Amino acid sequence: MKILTNGFFAFFIVSITLLYSCTYTQNYTPELNDKQQSIADTINSKYHFEAINITGKKISGPNGKHNILFIQFINGVNIPGNTDEEKTIGKQLGQLVIKALKDPKQFDGYTIGFDTRKIDGAITTNRFYNYDFTPAEMAGTILY
Repeated sequence: MKILTNGFFAFFIVSITLLYSCTYTQNYTPELNDKQQSIADTINSKYHFEAINITGKKISGPNGKHNILFIQFINGVNIPGNTDEEKTIGKQLGQLVIKALKDPKQFDGYTIGFDTRKIDGAITTNRFYNYDFTPAEMAGTILY
């Protein structure tokens, strides 16, 4: 009986440890205000993205709870291949998208991504970069 008790106790401790170390993510669509169309038109007038995906992610785990906004720009034109320039443009575009949110203060982090997908016959080439920003970094001057 003592072996069963010790085995159960060990199983319980391992289960609690695994549960505590897990990270849970909930995706949702953030609410946008009435500026969304004019901002999308401004962005697409220069970069002509095939799609712009905006996703909120509530993440909870051992490091606490976080609410991150993911903005993904897909197959744009005039996007430089240089990651420093791309990061600067990503920040500026992210600032514009944030202006379209009903509650921009709900996020404690932002991830801006650029995805390029090219299909040539049977070969698909993907290039993607993500850039992370804090609310303080995103609070700067918008150059548009």
